[in-house]
Amino acid sequence: MIVWQRIRQPAKKIVLKYRARYLMFKYEYRRPNNQSFYPFTLNLLVVKKPKYSELAQMCVKSFLHFHPNAIVILHCDELTYEPVLSWTKKSKFKNSIEVNKIYNEIEKSWQRQKLELIFSLSGTSEIFIDADMRWNGPLTIDLRNSREVYFFVNEFKLSRHPVFSKMLSNEVFQEYQNASMYNTSFVCLSGFVFSNSDVLDIYRVQAEIISYAENSALDHGERISMIRISEQLALSLAAVKWDRSIKALKETDGLKDGSFLESSYFGATGFQF
Repeated sequence: MIVWQRIRQPAKKIVLKYRARYLMFKYEYRRPNNQSFYPFTLNLLVVKKPKYSELAQMCVKSFLHFHPNAIVILHCDELTYEPVLSWTKKSKFKNSIEVNKIYNEIEKSWQRQKLELIFSLSGTSEIFIDADMRWNGPLTIDLRNSREVYFFVNEFKLSRHPVFSKMLSNEVFQEYQNASMYNTSFVCLSGFVFSNSDVLDIYRVQAEIISYAENSALDHGERISMIRISEQLALSLAAVKWDRSIKALKETDGLKDGSFLESSYFGATGFQF
């Protein structure tokens, strides 16, 4: 069994590598049966690890495969800028891709940078998406007429979750009893505008979430997980106060579930397409 496992793991990596190459070729050189010609603008945060350049390549090329009139903006730091440039310059889609270098941000957490990027989209219908996603079909939202804020998935009511219900019992979070956990792998504000007080409040709530995680009686895994998704949790709590209805892009989501948009959840699982 041990010998077989030693053989199987390298073999699996080789299969995934060549499958990824085939998909990249397909995205660039084969036309799909179903496309959207709406001029979406997609924003990806690609920071901290060069590995995310590789993940972003799958996300970007699969998106432009189904959305040929779209623009993709990649927001990179010192660690990812050159790796991203190395494949974007060679891509058939290069005229649809912009690469933005974020300077002097290396000390900020990616969670903080993700919030800053989402806030920068205030008042627009541009889309934020995590880098570890893959498109298997076109986006069908009519963003020209939408008045709803879209998140990827409405995962659960926080008050019904064994860990987050305890967090809500803390006096700091009393006003968020009706909050849901929204998956922020996909965010479209549809013109919603963050006020300065909104932004400051979300940063404050994120800091309070981290403080709660570090100082409460959570086990190690729960503490790490809560800090890792602190920006998602802060946005989910803040959404309770917004004067817009909230919609989910998908009703449910599973790891690499094969739907029109799927996530490998690389940060949590290490899996990739």
